[in-house]
Parts: sequence; structure tokens; C-alpha cells
Amino acid sequence: MERCPTLVDRKSTLLAAAQHCTLTQLREVWRLLLVQLGDGGPGEAASDLCGVDNAVLDAAARSTTPDGDAVSKMEWVLGGRQRGGDNCTMRVATAAAAASSGGGLARLQWPHQRGCPCNSPLVLEAALRHADCSVADGLVDQGGCPLSDPNDEAAKASALEAAAAGGRVASLLWLQARGVVSSPLAPAAAERAMRAAAAHGQLDMVRSLLHHDQQQRGGDGDLLSPRILNLAVTPGSVDTAAYLCAAGCPLGEGPGGLWQSWYISGCKGGLAMVRWFLQAGIIQRGTGGSGLCCQLVYNWPRSTIVHDEELLEAVRCLATLGGDVPGDKVTIPKDAAQRGDPQLMCLLQHTLGCELGGALLPEAAWGGGEAAVEWLVQRGCAAGDAQHLDACYLEAGARGNAAALACLRRLGVPCSGRLIPDALLRHLPVAVIQWLRQQGAPLDGRALEEVARRMEASGGMLGPESSEVREAIVEWLRGTLRG
Repeated sequence: MERCPTLVDRKSTLLAAAQHCTLTQLREVWRLLLVQLGDGGPGEAASDLCGVDNAVLDAAARSTTPDGDAVSKMEWVLGGRQRGGDNCTMRVATAAAAASSGGGLARLQWPHQRGCPCNSPLVLEAALRHADCSVADGLVDQGGCPLSDPNDEAAKASALEAAAAGGRVASLLWLQARGVVSSPLAPAAAERAMRAAAAHGQLDMVRSLLHHDQQQRGGDGDLLSPRILNLAVTPGSVDTAAYLCAAGCPLGEGPGGLWQSWYISGCKGGLAMVRWFLQAGIIQRGTGGSGLCCQLVYNWPRSTIVHDEELLEAVRCLATLGGDVPGDKVTIPKDAAQRGDPQLMCLLQHTLGCELGGALLPEAAWGGGEAAVEWLVQRGCAAGDAQHLDACYLEAGARGNAAALACLRRLGVPCSGRLIPDALLRHLPVAVIQWLRQQGAPLDGRALEEVARRMEASGGMLGPESSEVREAIVEWLRGTLRG
């Protein structure tokens, strides 16, 4: 197992192991994490990890491993005191996690037998959304069903939405068989279920609800409305959106509103959804491809891969719409620079006519893309006032982007004498400040003394390092001025 650099990473590793590994593997992960923390047994390091026992217990409850192994992991986690931590507690979240696992009733019975409250609506909703109906039956049999009150309309509505959001037609039938909701569904209930199913891209549930609506009311209900279609595009389900359009669902505010609903929600479904918007004629030539591309780049899911070919292809598809209205100037969005891919910026500039904005270079430095920094510098983006150019170094330094910093110096991007004092004020790491000065960054002595006075007045609390470290770096900088 690779070494985890931080305690947060170690806890994330432990949670992943609890959910996806066997008990034997989970124990081994625990042992390795303690070794990495420098503690082979109970102690401060073990206590730090045991501080997430509740979260680990929930992860084990929703485990992807078989029920028997999941129960064994929950039992092991529940004995946290043996490993130097506090005992975790059984909570509603644990029962809900067990119900959402898709496992059988045995997994849910284990927390119930240990006093975990299972009569919360959250538990039943998790079962209706993720599990088969035997789990919901088990909740009723052990007195854990919150639907015993026939007047609790809120609980009924939540249960219906859970079944629809999970796409569980069987769960919907279970609710009807139990008399929780009427059969056929009342118009308001059917619309509520339709909204939940559309918002989660559950095509089978959408199809079933429309079929029954057609049978019972001749399709005169409110299941085919612009609101339903807007909800359907947000999860990025091409099949669901296409089915609703084919069924006659109106666009409402027009194609622009539908596109906005999709990209604001995070561009889920990616390239497939962009192609559907074009092929279905939702957005057409003359809509303004450059503006749509900027919206796409802004909300497209971030990737650890700099060169995102799917995003590039989506931009190429939108480029077929042409640019915006003549005279309207659209600059390359800062998010394109942050992503660090010169090919994306080049595509926006040459295919759609987007202009290079003055703030792109600091954004590229912030993103750490050395290739993007070099591409922008070669196109004249290293011109501008001192504050703008200093910002390139400050953004890269604040993020610890050593490659971007080195690239800026190698390309000769100038900086002012206020850069290093401003770096002190912005709490940049001492190592970065020293490196900048050693690389020939100029230093304004007056600005340095101004920062030194502010540090003294604040008790040296201008930065995460100790006051002694900050004072030492100021004194070292003074020495560089004296020569």
C-alpha cells in the first residue's frame, strides 16, 4: 500500500477498506496505517484513527462484501477500545447505511439487535431506495416502520420519493400493497414520484409512471411538464431525457433553459449529453457556441488528467454552432487556464474566436499547468502591470506549484520588489519565499519593513509557521539587501 501523506488520507483509506475489503484486509490496512504513523499499538496515533470509528462503522454497514463479512467488520469496528480508541456508538446512520447496502435483512438485524434505532424514516427510505422488499418487510415486522401513523403525510411522501429516486418499481408496489399510497397513485403523488425519478435518471420508473398515468387518466396528468424535463437532464441521463422528449414533454422556457439546467448542475453525462442536445435540436446554430463552450468549461467536472479529451470533443461539437453575435467579445474563461491544457485554450481561441484575457496567466499558475503557463507567455500574456505579474508568482506559490514557479522564472516573467513582502502577507511557505529571493526576485526594503512592523504588531501571527520562523526569514531577507 502506498504511503498516505496526511492523516486525512489515512482516514479515507480506512473508510474505503471498511466498505470494499474483507475483514482480514481491513485489519491489515489498519496495521499498515499504524506503522505509517509510527505507532505499532495503542497510543496517540491509534486514537487519531479510532476517532473515525463511527464513520468506519457506517462504511462497514454499507459494505459491498457479503452480509456475513459485513457483520464481522461491524463487530470488529464496534470493539474500538481494544485498539486504543473510544467505543463507537450505534446510530440511526448505521442502520440507514445497512439498509442502503443492497444486502439482506441479516445485515440490518445486526444493528437492530444491538439497540440501534431502526424506526427512523431514514432507515425505511434507504431500504425502499436500495434494497429488496424483504428488508422493508423486516422493518415492519420488528416494529421499525415509521408509516404506522396513517395521518403522517410527510413520511408517506418521503417514502414514495425514495422508492422513485431509487428506480424501485417493486418498492412502489410494496407501498401500494401496504396502503401507504393509493393504487392508482393520486395525481399529486404521481407527480411527486415522477419528479424524484426524473431527477435521478430512473428511466424504468419514469416509463412505468407514464404508462399508468396513460391508463388511468389518459395522459392528462402533469407528468409531462417542462419542470420534469429540466429535472431529467440534471443527472445526465440521455435515455431518460430522450424518452421524455419523445413522449411529448414540452421545453417550457425554451432550449436555453434546458441547457442551463444541465450545465449548472455540473454537466453530468458529459459528451453524451452535449451530443444529445445537438442531435435533438435542443440547441441549434446561431445559439452562440463560444458562450456555451465557456459555460461548459466552467462547470465541467474537474479531472486529475490535464488533457481531458472528452471535454475537448464536447467543445468541438459546440463549435459547429458557430461563434456569438458579431461584435460580442468572449474571452477564454479562467477555468480553461486553471485546467492547464493549452489545447483547450487554443481550441477556444482559434475555433470559436475567444480572446485571451489579461487574468489568464495567474490562473494558469494557480492551476500548476506548466504547459499552459508557457503557452500563455508565448502569446504575450506576460505583459501588464506589476501587480498582475506578481499575482502569477503568488498564485503558484500559494498552491505549492513548484513547476509553475520554475516555469515563470525560466521564461523571464518579471516581478516587482513588492512580490516577496506580499508573499509574506499571504502566508506563502518560507521555502517558497527563500527560493524566490535566491532566484533573483527583487526586494523592496521599505515594503519589507512595513510587513515586519505588521508582524511584530500581530505577535508574529502572520502565517502558519511559528513567529520565530517568520522573524528569521525577515532577518534573512534583510541580510540579502545588505549584500
